[in-house]
Amino acid sequence: VISLVLLAVVYVTSLTGIIVERQSVTLERILSESTESGDYTNYVKYSSEMYKPLFLNVITSDDRYQFQAFHTIESSKTEMYAGFIIFIKPLVDVPFSETTYTEYDLSDIVIQISDTLVYDSKADSIYDEFSISFGIKERQFYYYNFVPETFGPYEIRIKNYDGDIILTANTSYVDETIDVNPNDAQAKADLFVTLSQKGFLRSYTIDEINDLYEFDQHVWKAYMYTAIFLVIDLAVGYFFVFKKKQ
Repeated sequence: VISLVLLAVVYVTSLTGIIVERQSVTLERILSESTESGDYTNYVKYSSEMYKPLFLNVITSDDRYQFQAFHTIESSKTEMYAGFIIFIKPLVDVPFSETTYTEYDLSDIVIQISDTLVYDSKADSIYDEFSISFGIKERQFYYYNFVPETFGPYEIRIKNYDGDIILTANTSYVDETIDVNPNDAQAKADLFVTLSQKGFLRSYTIDEINDLYEFDQHVWKAYMYTAIFLVIDLAVGYFFVFKKKQ
């Protein structure tokens, strides 16, 4: 009985390890492909429920950088919510933080509606001890992501490491009613239909994500580890039985 329990533990542990490995490999591949192409749509599809590309009406822009923004629909275990994300990718060598934190990093994004402040990354505690431009060193890009509480015509201003303004732009961020329990499958499906009629696109489904993980090409590892344990267990059992007979 103990051997069967241990066998099950080995199988489940091996399978869990493979899942974590494939998640990490898949995310790394998506990030790499997104950075190479300069299009972060697949990353957004991987990390959200639905999304809509946001048109940036550019007023001024530093041509050393590329920008891409999205309105996302995301979920936790208990709620669904809207998100705003904008990616900043340098096209040439630009200054950035060489460490995870430096007080000299003046990178910032400010979003307003007229005189009403919507978001200021400098006031976001997540950046108290983290330099956002360090992402350039790590991933060749960085992004700002937050959950808006105010909606309307956004006025966006982004500064780089040196504090220079690299983008001023406008975009429309419309409030969508998404007061849906993520565990209510029918309500969630109805929400997807409603949002798709408003221009939102479906992110990767669970089946599509499983295809990205390529589990069928790697699950054999769990069988192999389980088989190795079984062989060792049988060998040890045989050894003790043999010794006992002596």
